[in-house]
This record gives sequence, structure tokens and C-alpha cells, in this order.
Amino acid sequence: MRPVHWAGKSVAKFCAIISAGLLLPAAPLMTACGTPSGSEHGPIEVLPADSGTDLALEFDGVNDYASLGTAGFPFARLPQTISFWVNVSDATGDQSLVTLNKDAASGVRVGLQNGVLSAHSVYSGDVFAQAANPLPLGEWHHVAYLYDGTDSAPHHTLYLDGMVTATGTALPNKRTPTSAFLGCDQSQARPFHGKLDELRVWSVARTADQIADEIAGEAPTQEPPDLVLYYPFNEIAGPRIVDHSGRENHGMLGDGASAYMPARVLSGVAQSRH
Repeated sequence: MRPVHWAGKSVAKFCAIISAGLLLPAAPLMTACGTPSGSEHGPIEVLPADSGTDLALEFDGVNDYASLGTAGFPFARLPQTISFWVNVSDATGDQSLVTLNKDAASGVRVGLQNGVLSAHSVYSGDVFAQAANPLPLGEWHHVAYLYDGTDSAPHHTLYLDGMVTATGTALPNKRTPTSAFLGCDQSQARPFHGKLDELRVWSVARTADQIADEIAGEAPTQEPPDLVLYYPFNEIAGPRIVDHSGRENHGMLGDGASAYMPARVLSGVAQSRH
């Protein structure tokens, strides 16, 4: 097969890397490496392969962040769950762990206030749910925020390690998220200092039993349409974060700038076995 060119440059070297298993091609694919596609010319997206090691992301508390894909994310007033593992290094100040938002007009931010786990409105700052006590430093804990209310009876729940730690009844804003971030909010404010792992976003309110299964490493890795994002963070290298939900909501560490990229480090949590 003749070499295929991208922007006038041979991409044969990409084929060798893919064949070696170091990178995985993302859809839409090209015929360059013997994979089906509709075109022999145009941009190629290549995703990093799985490292085979359980990894997590470590944020420096200064300017590290990651931006996420948001295809299929639920409307703010529909049932939803955000779940992940967190290990806090420094609890000082206001820190964002996960933020889903529509500009500054709407969204939810799950974060820490002097170490206390909370969920807030991005727009109004209203508290959706807030725990009573700070998280211990240097320990892995599982967090799940879910919304299962209605316009007339809003209801938020925060789970910590499978147990309800806070509830609330503030009405969410009225938008669908078009951007999402880890380790900060959309203006790189409220930087997080610690580690995150096994992030999932669901378009349903998960049950207590399902959250317990996730803590035990038994959550499904792909369950369309309910699971809209799943990041195990086990990529071998590079700025890309691979979404394993089937939605192709791939993310980017520091928008590709090394100075803003959280580090990949060994994890200490139960990885999904499905």
C-alpha cells in the first residue's frame, strides 16, 4: 500500500508506532495502517495505549488541570451522577475537583472548602450538598455526587465511601454542560492539590448498591447510554485522556501544555474489572 500523507507529510511512522501497540488510532480512522476509513487524506487522531498499570492523576495545587469531553452529558436538572476517587494532599482554601458547566451560566462544581467535601452551583454559588467534616489527608476516598430531583422537589446527595454524607434541596441551573474540567474551574481558579482516579459521569442517579459495586471495582466500563464518561487514567504517555465509556469523550491534560499537565502516578484504588 502506498504511503498516506497528512498535511503533506508521511504518516508511515504512525503506523509503526500503532503496530507496536504504543498508540491506538481513534475514530474516524484512516486506511494508512490497514484500518477502515472513508478518506486517505486528512487529520489523524491517535490515542495513547493503556499502560497496563493502574495509574492516577496528581495535581500540583498551582496550575495543573484537565479538560474533558462532554458529549451526551445530562441537562442540569435531569438525573445524573459524578463519581471518582480522591486523595487530598493539601486542604487549604477552595479547591475544585470536578466541574461541569455551560460557561458561567450554569453547572455543578464538586470540590473542597478547607478540606470539606461539597457540591455547588457554578452560577449562583448555592450549596447543593456539603459534608460536615474535612477529608483526611493522604488517603484515598470514593466520592459520588448525584441529583435525582425534579423542578418542584430538587434533591442532591453526596456519598463518601459509599455512605450518604450530605443532602440538599437547592434548584440546579437550567443548562446542559458544554465544558468540563478536573483540578480547577473554567478560569483555572480553585486549583486542586492531590490525586484523582476512576472518574465517571452517568446520566442516571446511581443507587447505593451500584455505588458500593463501583467502590469494589465492579462498575461497568461501558454501559451506553447511562455511562457518558469513564476515565481510568491509565494512558502510557502524552496529554490525551482516553474515554472508555464508548462516547469518545476524550480529554486533554493542561490543553497539551506540559506546564499545566498533572502527573501520572501509581494509583491505590480498585480498578474496574469489567
